[in-house]
Amino acid sequence: MKMKSKTLKLILKDSEKLGPGVDLGLSRKMTPEESSELDRKAGLQMISLRLPVQAIKKLKELAEKEGIKYQPYIRKNLLKLANEGEIRSLTESRVVELIEQRLKKMGKKVSGF
Repeated sequence: MKMKSKTLKLILKDSEKLGPGVDLGLSRKMTPEESSELDRKAGLQMISLRLPVQAIKKLKELAEKEGIKYQPYIRKNLLKLANEGEIRSLTESRVVELIEQRLKKMGKKVSGF
């Protein structure tokens, strides 16, 4: 079942109005091909990143407070950092350092880093 992008955009727009976690009854697991196509159209690329367990727990807590899942929360904040010109090299240790700095700027207690 292939969904036209215009239809998908309307569904996504409607679901955003309803708020996070709302099931429109249209959800199903995407095939790998559909997922790849959606990523391609959105200009996204899958990566693998190792972070300290405590950092992930903290990021999940912060994401929950914003009503979003932690991976989109991480992506949003990394993009914000990148747009501010703070990310020049995405080594794992540098990403962890930047996340720690961002959390401290936000006044969040950082433990376990």
